[in-house]
Amino acid sequence: MQNGTLPTEAGPALLRLRPFGALARVAIAALGLALAGCGTTFPRTFDIDATPAAGIPAIATPTAVDASNNRGGVVVRIDPRLDTIHVAARIRVSDRVEKEEREALAEQVSVWAHLDEANGRAVLRVGVESGRPDEDDHRVDLRITMPRCDGVLVRAAGGDVVLVGVGGSIQVENSRGAIELRTARVLNDPVALFTDRGNIYYQAPPGSSGLFELRSLDGIVTMASIDRPRDVYATRDLYRGVINDGANPVTIQTGEGNVRAWIREDPEALVRMFR
Repeated sequence: MQNGTLPTEAGPALLRLRPFGALARVAIAALGLALAGCGTTFPRTFDIDATPAAGIPAIATPTAVDASNNRGGVVVRIDPRLDTIHVAARIRVSDRVEKEEREALAEQVSVWAHLDEANGRAVLRVGVESGRPDEDDHRVDLRITMPRCDGVLVRAAGGDVVLVGVGGSIQVENSRGAIELRTARVLNDPVALFTDRGNIYYQAPPGSSGLFELRSLDGIVTMASIDRPRDVYATRDLYRGVINDGANPVTIQTGEGNVRAWIREDPEALVRMFR
């Protein structure tokens, strides 16, 4: 993949989040606990200095995100004013768990984040692992804020995936949750968004391109573009078309839900209360 995205030659290896290296380790700051309506919340945060260190490229160079969370959702937001990467994880333990046992349960959840290097590019790797993978009495919500992002690989389950301001190649595989992509960056690289259940929203600015294939196995597909598409084939649940002569595939599919895609001015401004 081009333009600082996750390199294709790494293939499936990028899906296996590795433990911290000695030079890239980040300390976890536990911020205490706060009661939530559905139980107890245990926040953890990581702040990663986005400057060159230990051979890792500076965040000013093309930087990608590789995030995995099978206990909840993932949010990635770009704020170019930052000089650090901020990762916040909220571990929420259900009130079905005895109060005195909740902290011990939260300690069985591992959350990590570190800045890595792949082919001369920086890669932020974030992951979640639970010691109780088959239980539904806890969840983890990940929120990543960083100065730039030039490629995204996210796997999640049980929550929404929201990407705001990202660029480069984008791949999201979600289960039981919606996907929302809103960016003011022109997208000319491959995009693949998949969920088995949930709506999917794609919002990009004029000049973005692609071989679009949008599909819902149980829902409605809509496409609206300022830039005129060609070779369009559209039905209630399927859209195919080429925008700006793009050769980059844009493949979006939900098993249950609607797919809505826009090529529009100020795409990040269109925010919805419900996904």
